[in-house]
Amino acid sequence: RSGGSSFSGSNNGDQLWKKLWKAECPEKMIHSMWRVSHNSLVLRVNLKRRGIKLNPCCVLCERFDEDGAHLFFQVQERQGGLG
Repeated sequence: RSGGSSFSGSNNGDQLWKKLWKAECPEKMIHSMWRVSHNSLVLRVNLKRRGIKLNPCCVLCERFDEDGAHLFFQVQERQGGLG
């Protein structure tokens, strides 16, 4: 298994994912949670790591690198908002 998930090597994590895959919710929601936990979303930091030349800064706040933790839990829109 690839690293990136805090659950990737544990039996508890395996059990959690088995329950999540069987959950009665949209499959794309479960797939998104899996991608977030395995750091496989198409985010600026991941693209740069894969060799694409771009500025890794978050397009919303323009202050920090755009990774999953920042985008989903820490981002605060820049002064004035987006619209």
